[in-house]
Order: sequence, then C-alpha cells, then structure tokens
Amino acid sequence: MEEQIFVFKTSIKTERDRQNICSLLNATEGVADWNVDLDDCDRVLRIVTATLDAVSIIELINQKGYLCIELD
Repeated sequence: MEEQIFVFKTSIKTERDRQNICSLLNATEGVADWNVDLDDCDRVLRIVTATLDAVSIIELINQKGYLCIELD
C-alpha cells in the first residue's frame, strides 16, 4: 500500500503536549513518520502512514485529550 500524508489541526500547544503524544504515535503500528508544528496557529500535525486512515488517527489523538481535525 502506498504511503499517505494526513494533515490535522490540533490543540497540541506546548512541548509537554507534544511529548504526551510522542510515545503514542511512536508506538502506533503504521505511523511511518510524524511531526507537529507548535509555531503554526493551527498546531499542524502531519502523519505519514500506509495503513491508517484519518478517522483512526483522530481517535488516537482524541484519546489523549487533544482536539484533532483533518485539514484539506
């Protein structure tokens, strides 16, 4: 399956918030790469995956208590 890049607006605001999702995303099978831009007003989370869909990613981030909305 081909890798896709998903982009989300999040409520991840601080480095501590980023660390909270770090272990989750690093341990999630199918996440090839990810990063979050804390300097962007939308706190953009970018995830590269060949197996996950946007809904699964949103649910993962929501479980940690953060807002996560897919951007077009």
